[in-house]
Amino acid sequence: MVNPEDDTSILFKSVKDLAFETVQYIEKCHSDAQVKESKGVGITGIPTGFIDIDVVTGGLPYGLSVVGARPEDGLTDFGLNIALHASLNALQKYKVAYFNSQIPSKLLMRRLTSMASRIPMKDIREGYLAERDFPKMTKAIEGLIKTDGLRFCEVSLDPEQFYEACKRSQDTQGTQLIILDRLQSLFPTRNASGSDSYYWRGREVQGIFHDLITERGLALLVLSECKKKFKSERIQTDHLRDYGALEYNAHPIILLERDIESDDTHDSRGVVARISNNLEGQWTADVPLTYLKQYGRFESAAKVSDEE
Repeated sequence: MVNPEDDTSILFKSVKDLAFETVQYIEKCHSDAQVKESKGVGITGIPTGFIDIDVVTGGLPYGLSVVGARPEDGLTDFGLNIALHASLNALQKYKVAYFNSQIPSKLLMRRLTSMASRIPMKDIREGYLAERDFPKMTKAIEGLIKTDGLRFCEVSLDPEQFYEACKRSQDTQGTQLIILDRLQSLFPTRNASGSDSYYWRGREVQGIFHDLITERGLALLVLSECKKKFKSERIQTDHLRDYGALEYNAHPIILLERDIESDDTHDSRGVVARISNNLEGQWTADVPLTYLKQYGRFESAAKVSDEE
């Protein structure tokens, strides 16, 4: 038992000493997490930034990966989260080319700024920024500029033009990861009979993806909308609007859907990432995530953040 008459340094601990100890603890946790990301979980591909997903998949392979979701379930934000992590936050920085012909690049950049700074997109859009927000925004943008590892293409391309753009990006910028948001944006070229059939489109897209992987050695992540189903029904790989181009050639396949058992709020939503990571197409794991809608961020559901 401590005697109150003893030295007060034994009886009480100062906030100053505890603060120093806390900083050391946080730095150690951060260092351990980086080691775990790079070595401890067997990541052989490009890390997504979601450690629970990377444990199952080994990261994005230098091959074809697919993420599918209903149109309103944050598909673009999920792709941007991966692009941001790979190009800026990963232990090894990667060169990323992001293709989206539906959203102007300047708007994607604003989304990235919101994600990286944790400033709500609504506040940025409406101009309601507090004084504390400006340093966070500046730091986020400076980080993106410093790495210069992420580039956007907003031009509408057919499959052959997409291949040439990826080839040029790899040759001139050293690109390692291609993110196509969305598969449906690759409009078809006409075959000899003048038909734009789904069958022809699927064959053409399959060939382009195959060449990018086998000839160029790129990691290719394709975001694909799923056909709308009742929210109570689980989406399946055959709900991908892929025209036969993805379902049997991609490993892993990740399907994002709302977690109907989670307690959604105005600013956050429970999401389950269903992962198929084998040739038989069987489901390997369900990974719970949280979608922070105000920032467009996805995070591991178990992650606790004091920055909210």
